[in-house]
Amino acid sequence: MRKVGRLTALLGLGAAVAWHAAAQGSPPASSQSQTQAPHKMPAPALPSRIEAPAETTVTVDGSEAMFTTMCALLASGFESNMSSDNWTTFRAQMRERLRQQSGPAVEAIRQFYRQHELRDPGATLSRYLWFGLVSGPAPAFQPILRRDELPPDVIALLGFSELLSSYYQEQKIGDLWQQVQPIYNREIQRLHEPLTQVVYASTGYLREMLDPYGVRKFNIVVEPLVGRITNVRNFGDRYALVLSGADNIPLDVVRHAFLHFMLDPLPLMYPHVVAVKGPLYDTAAKAPRLVKDLKDDFPSYFAECTVRAVELRMKRMSPGEREAALGRNDADGYVLVRPLFTALAGFENS
Repeated sequence: MRKVGRLTALLGLGAAVAWHAAAQGSPPASSQSQTQAPHKMPAPALPSRIEAPAETTVTVDGSEAMFTTMCALLASGFESNMSSDNWTTFRAQMRERLRQQSGPAVEAIRQFYRQHELRDPGATLSRYLWFGLVSGPAPAFQPILRRDELPPDVIALLGFSELLSSYYQEQKIGDLWQQVQPIYNREIQRLHEPLTQVVYASTGYLREMLDPYGVRKFNIVVEPLVGRITNVRNFGDRYALVLSGADNIPLDVVRHAFLHFMLDPLPLMYPHVVAVKGPLYDTAAKAPRLVKDLKDDFPSYFAECTVRAVELRMKRMSPGEREAALGRNDADGYVLVRPLFTALAGFENS
């Protein structure tokens, strides 16, 4: 994926200005430029399983590995004590069907689940979502990454691939996967237009063309069995979102994740900026509301601030709303957002 030189230069300049301001003991300058949103134009359709070229950067699709993983999770009793009143009909019916499964393989899956269940249901789900995302095709479900590349959550489920393979074959999950395809295809089709607009607006603002043959990929996995939770993951050059379907799409979350996909490489292009241990980041890292993972990771902190700055430039906001948003970022420790926001004004006018 080729980055626009002027954009990266401006972002690097914005960071340098912020460091210089901190060294001088003065706060970053407030921007007075107007927030601009890209013009909305007819957007090209995102590729999916239904109409997929040989190579593509962004995909919207279902995953048999994720489906099988969620089937095993629900069959094992995950969320068994939760009311299904607010669930989709499909998800509620599938939970009841899966809970009735019997056989040696499903019992082995249930025992494994009990042995690895965490106190926090969200943390338990996170482990299995990671597993589904990095699993290869049925029926083996072997990881697509080397062991040293696997997330800790997947390593914690060592041995699950073999159990899932037996479960898949015993319970004929492959046949079930084919039976539910109309439901998944319908959700994928409904997601296309809003997700395409997110991709089109973001790449349009950044003046960037995605390389369909590049190693970096952004995958949106449609899995109704996950429920109304949006899960964002990235591992290496692969970024993934797990969405339950087209109802109440969290477009802000999708946009934020996609901007990270495009902008995360920027800190690596400015090692001299990343290497600086200046007072601004030292101060920002002490902010009580700053995410813990960013307190000792300047490249990720820089990327997060860049994404937030671009989001503010893309939104239509009044001057008061914009200043309030910048103030919240300052208070939360994202003090690079303001100078990066200012630098982007020059990019828009270039």
